Amino acid sequence: MAHASILDIKQEDYEYLQSLCKCRTIQAQIVDRAKLLIYKAQGESNAAIVTRIDVNMNTV
Repeated sequence: MAHASILDIKQEDYEYLQSLCKCRTIQAQIVDRAKLLIYKAQGESNAAIVTRIDVNMNTV
């Protein structure tokens, strides 16, 4: 299993991803990917992200 690496994103990108997560008219797949990127930026492990978002490990 791959080790989790912290994703380095700019503050403005982080805020944009957070806004996507709050948007109710956007596809669920886009929201899941935004959450995935946020969790990676926060240093979450791949296994924790799989559990939180309920996606396949290959997606993470």
